[in-house]
Amino acid sequence: MIELLTATVLMILATIVQASLVSQVRILNGMSDLILLLLISWLHFEKTKHKWILAIIAGLFSGLISAIPFWVFIPAYLLITYIISQIHQRIWQAPLVMLFLSSIIGSAITYGAQYVYLLVTGVPISLAESLNLVINPSMVLNLIVILPVYAFTGEIVKMLYREEVEI
Repeated sequence: MIELLTATVLMILATIVQASLVSQVRILNGMSDLILLLLISWLHFEKTKHKWILAIIAGLFSGLISAIPFWVFIPAYLLITYIISQIHQRIWQAPLVMLFLSSIIGSAITYGAQYVYLLVTGVPISLAESLNLVINPSMVLNLIVILPVYAFTGEIVKMLYREEVEI
């Protein structure tokens, strides 16, 4: 329960930082998705419980600060959670490679879901322009930002799950 509370507080802080600071750092029109990266880094720790609830919470917070509704983010984040948990069971020996792979897959799913939503609602967006100006630069920024987010999340997880040593 303390993990869920801590993760929710971190998601709130990530939402605030995303809306105020991270959205100002851009490459072309792409920006990093701190909430997605926090979710991805949290999912990479074996001791993590409540993965599905964390994905729903992350989707709600992403929907709060975006013009895209939360019901677009929640299925995308649940799919990302499923894929990461499946990959994690098979490729557990290369955590850094898996972290980067998860960031790329998560970014592609999230931005793909947003692109489909915009197409369905009638917003005329060219696929080539969205890939070149938004999706690819966002993926590059996500790959840069995932390492410090993972390090920060690792310290929080270590504090939550301290192992007692018998002397």
